[in-house]
This record gives sequence, C-alpha cells and structure tokens, in this order.
Amino acid sequence: VNCYEIGQLPIIISEGRTIIEELVKTIIKAKEQEPSADISNLERQLDNEVYALYGIVGTDRELIMKNYG
Repeated sequence: VNCYEIGQLPIIISEGRTIIEELVKTIIKAKEQEPSADISNLERQLDNEVYALYGIVGTDRELIMKNYG
C-alpha cells in the first residue's frame, strides 16, 4: 500500500473511531513500556474494528488478510 492508495480511502467518522483510537493508544503505550511486548491480540482487535468500520466481510476480508496480513 502506498501513500496514494491510502489517500484514496474514504474517511469514516463513527463510534468505531473512538474504539480504534483507544486501541492504537493502548498499542503505543504497551510498546513504549516494553518494546518486545506481544501486542498481537490488540492488533487483531484493531483489524476487526477497522473491518467493521468499513463494512469489510467475507471474501474481501480474507483477500486482505491473504495479501497484507
């Protein structure tokens, strides 16, 4: 994914945004406190929230995970 592709994504404002922000803050804090911390569970939660925010389900989600996950 390059900057142009990211710039083309629609920006969605919703309740999910708050959850995403909190997850990102938690991930950053965990890595600041312990750089080798296992944050895979938090990353999975973050992925799920972003998928839900954009309505990505089924085969589209599988395709994303296959190519970028």
